[in-house]
Amino acid sequence: MRRSILSILITLCGVITSRAETIQMIGHDEYGYNLPKYISTAPKAGGRIKLRLKALADDKNFPISSLEQGSVFSKIFDEMLIKNSIQFSIIYRPETYQKAVRDFERNESREINAHFGVYYKDAPYSKNQYIYPAFFTNDVHIITSLHNKLELATKNDLKKYKGIHVQTDKISDFVAKDFTSFNIKEVESFSKAFELLLTGEIDYIAASYYPSLIELYKTGIRDYVAYSQEPVWKIPMFIRVHPQLMKSPKIKELENILKSDEYKKQRDELLTELIEIYQENTRGIVPPKYVKETPDNTAESEPLKVKDNF
Repeated sequence: MRRSILSILITLCGVITSRAETIQMIGHDEYGYNLPKYISTAPKAGGRIKLRLKALADDKNFPISSLEQGSVFSKIFDEMLIKNSIQFSIIYRPETYQKAVRDFERNESREINAHFGVYYKDAPYSKNQYIYPAFFTNDVHIITSLHNKLELATKNDLKKYKGIHVQTDKISDFVAKDFTSFNIKEVESFSKAFELLLTGEIDYIAASYYPSLIELYKTGIRDYVAYSQEPVWKIPMFIRVHPQLMKSPKIKELENILKSDEYKKQRDELLTELIEIYQENTRGIVPPKYVKETPDNTAESEPLKVKDNF
C-alpha cells in the first residue's frame, strides 16, 4: 500500500513532500524517465549557525551529490542546521571541478572550506583534514546474469572471468588498481555494460551498488541480473575540511552525529526511499531488444545471491 500511494503522488502531482525536504520529479533522461530531484525546504536558522560548511562536491555523483538532482543527504543537512546549528551547503563547479579541488586543497578558495563525498587520498602538500568516521561506504558489488553462475570463493577468483566496470562509476584509487590487476576492462556507460553482460560477451560487472541499481531499474532489466551477496570492495567516503575548522567544538559534534545509530538509520532509510521511487516509476519499462532471457520477478526487492559470499 505504501508503495502504491508513493507512486500515485509522484505520477499525479509531480512533487512529494518527504519529511524535511521536497522530492520533485524533473526533466527527462536518456530513457525518457523523469528524474527525482532533492530540494531543501529547511527553515533559515538566523543567527543560530555555529558552524558553516560550504562544501565542494562532484556535480555528477548522484545520489551522493548532483548539480541536476541535488543530494539524497539533503534531509540530513537540513536537520543538522535545525537541531545542531551546523549549516552544510553543497557548491558545484562543474566547469572547473578539478581546479576547484586544487584550490581547496591549497586553501586558495575563499568560498569553499570543505569537500564532500571524497575518498581517502594522501595529499602531501595540503593541511586539510578528514572528518572521521566516513559518512558513507560506497560498496562495489559483482553483477552477473541470472544464468551465469560464477564459481567465486575469494576476490582473486574474479581473475578467471571477463569483467568490466563503467567509466562514470566513481571509485577510489586503490579499487582502480585492483581493477587493473584483475584485468577488469573499462566501458563508457552502464547501458553498454548491461548489453555486454546480457549478451554473454562478459561474465560480470564490478559496480557501485546504488548507482548501478538505479540504472538497472531505468533500463528495465533489474529482474535479469543478480548481485553478489556481499560487496567485494567497501570504499569509505569522507568530508574533508580546512584545518581551522577542526578547532571548532561543533566538529566533534558532527563526528558524533556520523557515529550515531540514528544517523546511519536515517541515511539508509533515505537511500531505500530513493530506490523505491525508481522501482515504482520504472514498472512496465520494456527491456532492450538484446535481452533474450526470462526475468525473475523476485529480484525487485532484494539483491539476488551469486553462489558464494566474499
